[in-house]
Amino acid sequence: MKKNFRHDVMAIAHRIFSLAQMSWSIALKKAWMIVKLISRMKKGVVSFQYQKIDGSIRTAKGTLVKTITDLLVNGTGKSNDKTVAYFDIEKQGFRCFKIENILTIG
Repeated sequence: MKKNFRHDVMAIAHRIFSLAQMSWSIALKKAWMIVKLISRMKKGVVSFQYQKIDGSIRTAKGTLVKTITDLLVNGTGKSNDKTVAYFDIEKQGFRCFKIENILTIG
């Protein structure tokens, strides 16, 4: 069966709902933001905000454009469905954040 974006949104929403103990409506909104963010980062640089583990708010400019990331990936990282990894344009390095901590997309 072919996956589509609705399947991805629901899978992410379920993870957020179970991990962060938030309401279903908030989990669904955050899941939509995550799917949109990843989609937009694959096309270019996107500004977004998320809450760091220490509680502070981080504004980041990130990308997932293959021409940039393929040159920098050494192949030792592992995929994780609880976080979003991205290449930070300002810090010139890979960063990640928990999916339930997304706040806004610019």
